[in-house]
Amino acid sequence: MRTIQFRARNSNDGWVYGNLVKFLELYYIIPESDTDLSAESMATLVKKHLMDFVVDKTTIGQFTGKIDKNKIKVYEDDIVEGKFPYADRCLVVWDVRKCGLYLQPIDRTGTGRAAYSRYYQLGGTAITVLGNLHDNPELEGNPDRFRNGKLVRNK
Repeated sequence: MRTIQFRARNSNDGWVYGNLVKFLELYYIIPESDTDLSAESMATLVKKHLMDFVVDKTTIGQFTGKIDKNKIKVYEDDIVEGKFPYADRCLVVWDVRKCGLYLQPIDRTGTGRAAYSRYYQLGGTAITVLGNLHDNPELEGNPDRFRNGKLVRNK
């Protein structure tokens, strides 16, 4: 069975994982640990703690169903490294036209996403999650930021 899971940043600037809900104009993620409750218990929990579940909609990402070489779950907006024909790194993106999650190459010159529209399927290639677009935006614009699996930050 396929796992449907989302992650997003909450108001405390932390990541929450679970089920995505949109109510009125706000987005919520109900944490996984709370999803085994009965419908009645869930309604009580949400009523009491509704605002604790509000997330920043710009950071919402869906779990791809894939696990990287280090057993880390791969989500939409993750930056991954692997052996691809035209790039060493890719951004996990949702393609509306293809209705699926794909790998968008990041330009080897360090200038950001590749100008060409080649996407790789998220499948057989062994990948490693380096970070994500929200916590590590510098990874998208400068692929030399990661060396030996460690982030090199400017001082």
